[in-house]
Amino acid sequence: MNLLEAANVEADRAETERIPQADLFRRQAAERIWGFVVSELNRALRSAGYPVEPGPASHEARRKWLRELDRALGTDLVSRHDAYADLHGSCFYEARCPPPDALRHMLEGARPFVDSVALALREVKRRSARAA
Repeated sequence: MNLLEAANVEADRAETERIPQADLFRRQAAERIWGFVVSELNRALRSAGYPVEPGPASHEARRKWLRELDRALGTDLVSRHDAYADLHGSCFYEARCPPPDALRHMLEGARPFVDSVALALREVKRRSARAA
């Protein structure tokens, strides 16, 4: 089971449990969503030749490279990344998770977001090969 599948299980459990267990499951789902986004983005960026070191510095490195993609392609990848970072921060550090429907929306959008970054990386590579 990957992180996104695990997040789905936790989100399902959050919808059927009562507080305080529901809050715990929402928090766990949010962390798994964030973990999925971070690990997949780091993997995609590194595979495309963008250096992203493990650890806390990876957050700023991801934002830097996503901003570069946004500038090159007119996308909004960094703001989408920041929404997932905010999910992580509010749930993990502040214990303020969004309601189940908002969490579900973030969960369902995680894979398409990662896929859109991979597509953007391929497009930038294609454009640079064309210009060379």
